[in-house]
Amino acid sequence: MKIDLCSGYHQTRVAAADQPKTAFRSRFNHYEFTVMPFDLTNAPATFQRAMNDIFRDILEQYVLVYLDDILVYNCTLEEHLRHLRDVLDRLRRHAFYTKLSKCLFAQHKVDFLGHYVSNQSLHMDDAKITAIAEWPAPTSAKQLRNFLGLTSYYCNSIQGYARYSYVLTSTLPWKNPPWAWTPLHEDAFRALKKAVTCAPVLHLPDFDRPFILTTDASDFAVGAVLSQVFPSSSDSSHPRIPRFPPPTPTTASRLTPTRPTTDEPSIDYSPTIVEDGTVESRSGDCPIVFYSRQFLPAEINYTVDEREVLAVVYAAWHWCYYLHGAPFTVHTDNSVVQAFLTTPKLTPRQARWWRDLSEFSFTT
Repeated sequence: MKIDLCSGYHQTRVAAADQPKTAFRSRFNHYEFTVMPFDLTNAPATFQRAMNDIFRDILEQYVLVYLDDILVYNCTLEEHLRHLRDVLDRLRRHAFYTKLSKCLFAQHKVDFLGHYVSNQSLHMDDAKITAIAEWPAPTSAKQLRNFLGLTSYYCNSIQGYARYSYVLTSTLPWKNPPWAWTPLHEDAFRALKKAVTCAPVLHLPDFDRPFILTTDASDFAVGAVLSQVFPSSSDSSHPRIPRFPPPTPTTASRLTPTRPTTDEPSIDYSPTIVEDGTVESRSGDCPIVFYSRQFLPAEINYTVDEREVLAVVYAAWHWCYYLHGAPFTVHTDNSVVQAFLTTPKLTPRQARWWRDLSEFSFTT
């Protein structure tokens, strides 16, 4: 169930003593807002705090609130009706009113913050996928930044996002860079759009099941995926994401003059594509969320073994809210991670990584 308030800001009263702070003057007269206007610096935080106060005792039990969007989730229709009455009663007591045309009741899947959310899965909004797929090739740095800004919002749903964005972002290191659009950029641009359209359906986590953390590192980036094993997952099917050539030496030298060209970490979660073009349903190891990032210039100079360990450190702390306090399994293609945990002599940098990993309980 999704509830949308009707002009939520304008349903929030401004204290009489603070109304002069909202004053403005036109050619007709001098006016002051009696309700909270849009575009105030603290308006989003004020409104969010008001919503949190209203639903504080039931937040994350069966209610999620983001500004004027209220999401109510249930397991049965009886719970749905009971929770619906509770939420609407709270809104009525505090004089907040909803817009019926934008509310959805008794739904198995709803659109929330640019994603479709169901009882088991999470995937990108179809309208956003279409917008990205139809995005024309940028002709300026500003257009490229707009494109990357939209796609980066969905980086948790895109396998190996840094693999595609690396080539594109490497053209934007300065405030006013000279515009250059090469065939390599065009390949990366097309591959990123393809990755978005082929983004997998993510499975919602089950905290009664152990997590699996799979990591890999290349010379310029780290990739990771958090997954769990489920008996079956018909929604978690997706076509194979094509790879594109690694950066040329000229592009790679923009970050470090000594880095050799290499391929991006390959963490393959693609199912089999059968002859008729359809995708077989996957079962077993299902992705919960993806993560990737480029190495900093100093990190590129680390040894191969250090980058492999750093990939685990980055991924574990990035998902610490999932992994803290519960045992999980780390999958990596390099045995150095297991040896690292028992190495008696470590450099100061490696000792800090050992300290960070010691807060987790995992096996490799």
